[in-house]
Amino acid sequence: MKRAVCVVLVLILCVTMFAGCGGGGSSTTDGVEPIRIGVLIEQSGAFEEWGRTEWGGLQAGFAWATDGTMEIDGRPIELIVRDTASEVNTGVQRATQLIEVDNVDLLTGSTMSAIALAVSQMAAEHSVPYVIGCAAVNSLTGSEWTPYTFQIGRVVRQVTTSIGAFTPQVGTRFAIIGPDTTAGHEFAEAFAADIEANGGEIVYWEHAPQEVSDFTPYLVAIRNSGADALVVIPVGHSYTVTLPQQLYEIGMFDIMGYLTDFAGIPFYQGVGEAGIGMLGTVLYWPTLFDSPMNDFLIEYYYDLFDETPDLWAGNGFTAAIAIVEALRIAPSLSGEDIVNSLRGLTFTGIRGEGYFIRPEDHRTLQPMTVVELQDLGRGFPEPVLVQMISPQDSAPPIENGRG
Repeated sequence: MKRAVCVVLVLILCVTMFAGCGGGGSSTTDGVEPIRIGVLIEQSGAFEEWGRTEWGGLQAGFAWATDGTMEIDGRPIELIVRDTASEVNTGVQRATQLIEVDNVDLLTGSTMSAIALAVSQMAAEHSVPYVIGCAAVNSLTGSEWTPYTFQIGRVVRQVTTSIGAFTPQVGTRFAIIGPDTTAGHEFAEAFAADIEANGGEIVYWEHAPQEVSDFTPYLVAIRNSGADALVVIPVGHSYTVTLPQQLYEIGMFDIMGYLTDFAGIPFYQGVGEAGIGMLGTVLYWPTLFDSPMNDFLIEYYYDLFDETPDLWAGNGFTAAIAIVEALRIAPSLSGEDIVNSLRGLTFTGIRGEGYFIRPEDHRTLQPMTVVELQDLGRGFPEPVLVQMISPQDSAPPIENGRG
C-alpha cells in the first residue's frame, strides 16, 4: 500500500513542479490559492548530482509531512522549481524571478553555500523567508545572518564539533586540504579549531582550485610535511572523486589517518577498500536509521530515480518537514508570520527526535552521526554508525552577535 501511495505522490509532485515552472504563480486549485514555495536546485552544472539528491529528498519530505495530500489546512502546496545551473549569478536571478514574478511565499534549496549566501541577502530585502536544508557555511547564520534565513541542515561547526573528539584516535599532526571556495575555507577553519581543541596540531593547510585535476603536487607536499593524519574537505567533484582516487593511487591511505565529512557514494567508490576504517560525519546514509520515516524516504526516492538515496536526500527531506510544520502554525503567509513560526520550532527529522531551531540565530540543533567506513559487501565501503552525538553535545556557538 505504501508503495502505491509513493508512486501516486511522485506523479502529483511532478505535475506540480512542471506547472510551477511555467509561469507567474497565479494558478488556483478549486478556487483555493496555493501555498507557493520556490525551490532552487542545481539541475545542471558542477553540482547537478548533489542537486538531484536534495530535490528527491524535498519531494519525499513534503509527501511525508502532509500525509500524502500535498496540502496544509486545505491549501495545496505548489513547488516552483528553478535551476541554479550551479552558478551564483544564475541562482540569484532565479530566486529573484521566484519572488518578483512567481510571488512565492517562501524559498528553499541549493546545496551551494556561495549561492545560498547571495540568495539569503536578496530574500531578506524582500522579506521572504529562506529555509536552507543543505548549504552549511557558518556565516549564513553567523556573520551574514538575516532575520529571514534559517539553516535546517547542520552548519560546519556541528560537523567539526562532533568529529573533533575523535582526533586522538586518528593522529596528532594534521594536514588539511580543501577547495578554494567559501565552504572550503569555512570547513578548514572549523576543523583546525576543533582539532587543536582536542590536542592535535595543524602542520599543513592548503586550498587548491575547485576544479583541479591533478593533486600530485599537493599530496607530495602533504607527505613531506610530517603529518600523520589528513583532513579531506570533499566539496565538488574534484574533491569527492578525483582526490580520493589519487590518494589511493599513490598509497597515502597506508601511511596516515583521515577525518572528513563524507560526501556520498562517489567518495566511497573513490577511496575503495583503502578507505575502510576512515572516520567522519555523514549527512545521510540509508542503513543508518531504522524508522518508518527513513523507509518512506528510501522507497519514494527509489520511485523517483531508481536508485538509493544519498547525501543531501536526508537534509532535503528534513527541510520539507520543518517548512510544513511551520506553515501549519503560522497565522498567515506573511514573511513575518512564517519567520515567527520557524523560530523555536521543535520537530522530528530523518535522524530522529530533537531537532530545534534556535531562536537567537536560526541554526538547527540536531542529532549528528559519526561513522566509520566498513566493507559490507556492497562493492564499496559504506558508513556504519560509531556514535550518535546529541543535539546538545553538537550544538554550534551563537555567532551572529545576538546571543
